[in-house]
Amino acid sequence: MFTCWRALRTPILLAVVGLAAAVPVRHVASASAGPVPPGGHSEVIAQSLVGFGDGEFSWQLATLPITDTQPTPMTADPVTFVVADGPAAALATPSGGGPGGARLAVGEAVVALADFGFDIVATSPEGGSILGVAIAPGAGDGTFTPGAGTRDVDLVRDVLNTNEALIVNTEVSAFVVVTAGEVDAAGTTIADGSSVAMTGNITLINTSPAAATVLVAVVGPSIGGAIDGALPQQAPSATVSDGGDDGNDGGDDGTTTTSTSTSTTTTTTTQPPAPTDTDSDGLTDDDEASLGTDPNNHDSDGDGIPDGREVNALGSNPLDTDTDSDGLTDALEVDHSCGINQTDTDGDGLGDAFEANSGFSECSLSDTDGDGDDDLAEFSIGTDPRDPDCFSGPGSVCPN
Repeated sequence: MFTCWRALRTPILLAVVGLAAAVPVRHVASASAGPVPPGGHSEVIAQSLVGFGDGEFSWQLATLPITDTQPTPMTADPVTFVVADGPAAALATPSGGGPGGARLAVGEAVVALADFGFDIVATSPEGGSILGVAIAPGAGDGTFTPGAGTRDVDLVRDVLNTNEALIVNTEVSAFVVVTAGEVDAAGTTIADGSSVAMTGNITLINTSPAAATVLVAVVGPSIGGAIDGALPQQAPSATVSDGGDDGNDGGDDGTTTTSTSTSTTTTTTTQPPAPTDTDSDGLTDDDEASLGTDPNNHDSDGDGIPDGREVNALGSNPLDTDTDSDGLTDALEVDHSCGINQTDTDGDGLGDAFEANSGFSECSLSDTDGDGDDDLAEFSIGTDPRDPDCFSGPGSVCPN
């Protein structure tokens, strides 16, 4: 038995894209077939090549306590991601002994396969817990039928601040687990401790004031039959956890026994096509399909700002010429250094549109002339917010 981290043969693309939404989005990661590593602050924390047999498979989630004295066994059929959930780090050693092992800080993971299980202990007396995110044979939560062959399966982790989002694309299945805070998925709230299986273009948005931590297990593209060093194809089989006797010593040891059958296919690999950006605006055609923008028009809303810049740099809506609906177009907000998602950038009580269009004051400065009177006060008493010699105190030289 040994620790098995499977090499990523055809990685899932995580590129920074944006989101057309009523709220500003600062970071979005899109997962699709492609040759580049993750972008943004999302991370692939574990990955494996998994051989699937014909038939149905489903997702399972388990949260298990760990101590620094009694090992917690983790087995798999065909694969389980084992994630340290804190507060203490976890130590994973191969079940039955042998070389290898890993120390898992909070948020780190290892991959348990059908023949490679782990015994998990906490690294300190305070103990903690681990999450098991597993694919199991047979119907269950989010049943899917991947078809016989080898697929890349990734576990993605992201911490989303307010108005940040994660976009994941999968044709087979993805399993979303929220471990802190909450996210919105197509109008459905997924809260801390909850999970849901989804398929297609999946957008997870954090609209709450607290940060949200999200795990997404993604069944990725097929790479053909079994390949050298990958897990052989697994036919669906029964996994029985009886919480008791393993039949060896007549005692209750709480182990899990697994029955599997395997078959081997010829070695083949396929290379997914490179992402296409027809209008060269910085967004792939797949990203544009997810966002609803025009892949043949580099400026879908015609506001003078390319779609890619709106999404990747400004966090504005590429389908709306006035993202924050304050009466000042996105292009003018950029020209006047105003906040493209704020109606009153400097918080002085004068709206950005009024300050920019009237030339009365700067929308990025609450006290444009720096004389101690904010712009709203000067507007109220009739002094000039652009002239520091025109103020409300003694010695003012403002015209009557």
